[in-house]
Amino acid sequence: MTANEAYWPMTDQQRDLQQKAREFALNEIMPKARELDQTAKFSKEIYNKLAQQGLLGITIPGKWGGADADTVSYALAMEELSVGYSSIADLCGLVELCATLLYELGTDSQKERYLVPLLKAESICSFALTEPDAGSDLAALSSAAENAGNGYVLNGSKIFIHNGPICDFALVLAARHPMNPSAVP
Repeated sequence: MTANEAYWPMTDQQRDLQQKAREFALNEIMPKARELDQTAKFSKEIYNKLAQQGLLGITIPGKWGGADADTVSYALAMEELSVGYSSIADLCGLVELCATLLYELGTDSQKERYLVPLLKAESICSFALTEPDAGSDLAALSSAAENAGNGYVLNGSKIFIHNGPICDFALVLAARHPMNPSAVP
């Protein structure tokens, strides 16, 4: 037990995931960090390897392709990945955010269609929250969703969409249509 573990004892699963993330950061990320920083390009190679190592969807149950770990494990992995290159940790954070929203709020059909491929790195997610007049204040969103019978119509504007240029799908945060508050379940 290290000195830090005296304050927060880690489980074997937490320790194993931390070590896996540390080794990944040292062996896969750090050697490419300078190039990633200079080119500012998305590395599909690293993204695929993150999935192969079980570093995407850390807190998502194994049934859906996640690591079935706790939030402490997630925090430990993020810390280690950040040592390699913080943008890679940020990418994992985005996947964790989108995966959690899909797991918590999505239907089984949506989980099969979006969550499972996301955690296999077969698809790339995006998250659209920020608006020109509201910033990232969720309570001040003006983008609205209205049930159109066979789907939803979104009205509004988003900016700074994380992974927007390269995504296969986006999770868009919107308010219920002001004229029809029951429009979104």
